[in-house]
Amino acid sequence: MPSFNASEFVSESIGSILNQSFQDYELIIVDDGSTDDTVVKIEQFRDDRIKLIKKSVNNGHAAARNLGVDLSLGDYIAAMDSDDLCASDRLAIQYEYLKRHPKIGLVGSWAEVVNSKGQTLGEMAVPLDSKTINTSLMMENCFIHSTLFYQKSYLKKFQFKYDEKFKLACDYDFLFNFSGKAELANLGDPLVKYRVHDFQLSSKKKDQQIYFADLVRLKQLDRLKVLYTEKDALLHLKLMKGHLLSGEEIDYSIVWFNKLIQANIKYKVHDSNIFHNFLLKILVSNVNKIADQNIKIL
Repeated sequence: MPSFNASEFVSESIGSILNQSFQDYELIIVDDGSTDDTVVKIEQFRDDRIKLIKKSVNNGHAAARNLGVDLSLGDYIAAMDSDDLCASDRLAIQYEYLKRHPKIGLVGSWAEVVNSKGQTLGEMAVPLDSKTINTSLMMENCFIHSTLFYQKSYLKKFQFKYDEKFKLACDYDFLFNFSGKAELANLGDPLVKYRVHDFQLSSKKKDQQIYFADLVRLKQLDRLKVLYTEKDALLHLKLMKGHLLSGEEIDYSIVWFNKLIQANIKYKVHDSNIFHNFLLKILVSNVNKIADQNIKIL
C-alpha cells in the first residue's frame, strides 16, 4: 500500500485490511514523503503485520509499489491504494482462486464505487476471462488496481516491475507486460470499494495520464509486430479512445484494422474471434457517431 498525503482515508483503508478473514499476510505500507499527518495515522495502529517504510522524498507511486514488492516475503502480492476499502473476504477469495487456477498469474475483480463519505455511487464492471482481457487491454486498463492479486514469481522470473517512466499509467503498462507472461482474470464480485474524490492523481493530472496511457497503447502494436507511421499511430489512438473520426479516417481505419487482423493471424497474439469482434465493434461505433453527428447538423 503506497501512501502520500492520504490522512483523510488511510486509517479506514488499513482497517479494511486488518479485518480480513484471511490472516496470514504482511501489510507493507510505503509512505512516499507525505507532508500531512498520514504517518501519524498509520503509526496509531499496533499490529505486528504492519511494516511501515517512511520515505523522505516523494518519488511517485511506481517507485513506492516496486519498493513494497521488493521488501515483501510472501509468494503472492495483493495491491491496495490508501483511499480504497477491501471487502472482508477479498484476500481469502483471491488466494483460493489462484490456488485453484495455477495458470492464472494475476486476478482482479469488480469494484463498488464510493464517494469521499463512503456512499455508494455504482459499480465498476471489467472483463472477466483472460482472452477478452488480453484484447481489451489494447483500448484501456481493464483492471482496478486495488483489486490486483498476483503471483510474485512472475516478476522474479521475467524481471519486470512498475516502470517509473510511465508515471500515471505505470499500472496499465504493468498489466500489459504481465499479460504477455501469464493468463489474467477478473472476478465478477465487487471485492473492493473504489473511492472517487477530488484529490486523486487521475483527477488532477488527467492529461499526463492520457499521454502515458497512449504510449502503452502503442507498445501493444509491437507485440503484433506491426510497422506503423505517425499517421497510423495517431489514427490508432483515436480509434482506441473512441474519438470521432472523419469519413476519410473511417475508410483508412478499415485498411488499418485489416493490417492488424493479418498480423494477429500470423503471430497469434489475440484470440482471432474476440480480436475481430473487438475491432468491428470499434469501427461500427465510429460509423454510428458520424451518422449521429450528421443527423444533428441536419
